[in-house]
Amino acid sequence: MVGGQLGIGDAGTVLEDLTEAVEEAFEHVERALRASGVGDDAWEHVYSHTRSRRTTKASLAPWSPSPRKYLKNTKPAWTGVTVKALVFLGLHIEITVQAYLPQ
Repeated sequence: MVGGQLGIGDAGTVLEDLTEAVEEAFEHVERALRASGVGDDAWEHVYSHTRSRRTTKASLAPWSPSPRKYLKNTKPAWTGVTVKALVFLGLHIEITVQAYLPQ
């Protein structure tokens, strides 16, 4: 399980742009998956993921291309949750995934 991956830049700053924040959160998940030893195509081992996003005018627009870029042909179960706020002021997204380790 990789939990609580946020749209925060490497310097620890909250990314204001929704598309950038979503991209960064997915990148954090991918790094964590690879660090766990699942291999280069880390997302193929994800069987479930939850995306929580803050309700804003921008968040009502379609998702950025990031989910498709990372998930490719993998189609894990997906739960989407819209919340009033996340843990830090200005955050747009938090992602949690569940994956299995290949043998």
